Amino acid sequence: MDDLIYDRTQEDVDRAIELNDKYSRGTITAQELVEWDNGLKGTYNYTDINRIEQWSQYIAQQLYTYGYLNLNITVKTNWIMSEFPTSLEMKRIRDNVQKLKNAFISFTQVPSNLEKMTYQKANDLEKVINELNTLINNMIASFYYSNEVYSGEV
Repeated sequence: MDDLIYDRTQEDVDRAIELNDKYSRGTITAQELVEWDNGLKGTYNYTDINRIEQWSQYIAQQLYTYGYLNLNITVKTNWIMSEFPTSLEMKRIRDNVQKLKNAFISFTQVPSNLEKMTYQKANDLEKVINELNTLINNMIASFYYSNEVYSGEV
């Protein structure tokens, strides 16, 4: 899975707008085109949606594996460039992240909605997932230290 991104800035958004304008006018340089093709943090597109959907599914599976409720989240992990999520699909994505947060723990707040997506909302969604993943990994690592790997072992 792709790494989570939760450090987007206004400068990233400004750069994406600048490159988009250059692309539209046909003045984008070869070097800028490489930057454009490698994905810009200042945009939010199908790759970002696939990443949050894949990570949501992974976190839900991890929680279930370690004894938490089956959260029954619904994901779509095969978004393509020509697809645009509806407001209902964005609500589902947001609600999935909220369910994960409610089932375990996270310090970052899930955005109240994903309408008019901003880089801060995108950061918060992925930061919640990152926090959950870190905490689950810490929980798994603590099993050995708390003598839970081998039940009853002295």
